[in-house]
Amino acid sequence: MSHTSNLFLFDPQAGYSTSWPYGTSAEEILADLQERI
Repeated sequence: MSHTSNLFLFDPQAGYSTSWPYGTSAEEILADLQERI
């Protein structure tokens, strides 16, 4: 069995938006999220 360690972001309609690989800093994820809202 294979597992992913990525963090995935989906839009309100359950569509894929993006993902971040394991090890991405919280600051990078936050900056990306802030651009999207």
